[in-house]
Amino acid sequence: MRKSSLKLFIILGISIHLSFSAVLGAPSADVYPLKAALVYNFAKFTVWPESVVKKTVDICYFNELYTSSMERLSGKKISQYFVSIKQIENIDDVDQCHLVYIDKSKREILNRLFIKVKDKPILTVSDISGFYDEGGMIEIKVTDNRLRFLINLAPVNKSNIVLSSQMLKLAVEVKR
Repeated sequence: MRKSSLKLFIILGISIHLSFSAVLGAPSADVYPLKAALVYNFAKFTVWPESVVKKTVDICYFNELYTSSMERLSGKKISQYFVSIKQIENIDDVDQCHLVYIDKSKREILNRLFIKVKDKPILTVSDISGFYDEGGMIEIKVTDNRLRFLINLAPVNKSNIVLSSQMLKLAVEVKR
């Protein structure tokens, strides 16, 4: 990873901290753009098997509340690939995704999601408490008014996805 990319990731973390702290007291706190920015950075620091990524890196999400924030990522680049954003409503649609974000409002589909993506090169990210303990790959959590993340390497390794060592260093916790 280039040093400039790591600096951007760290700067993003600082801005997320400042933005999140600023909006926490507001009754209509909008953390969707902050979580979408984290999702994008997770994708930037992930390597999928060459046979999987064809023309775009496909980032999928379930909750329509994320539409505006996720759509801002559409057309951005990750390496030589453009980002494509897809809102999905059915577990069967995750096969068209490289990364799936599932927020806490969709907890009821978590077990079916894990069955569907098991050992497939699909990065799973969520803000559901306990997500990484239950088999998810990256869990976003709030600690001291900051968005932080935990990584579970067991499902990552089984899926033949590689996460940047720099991203692993920035995680609050890495389960091996």
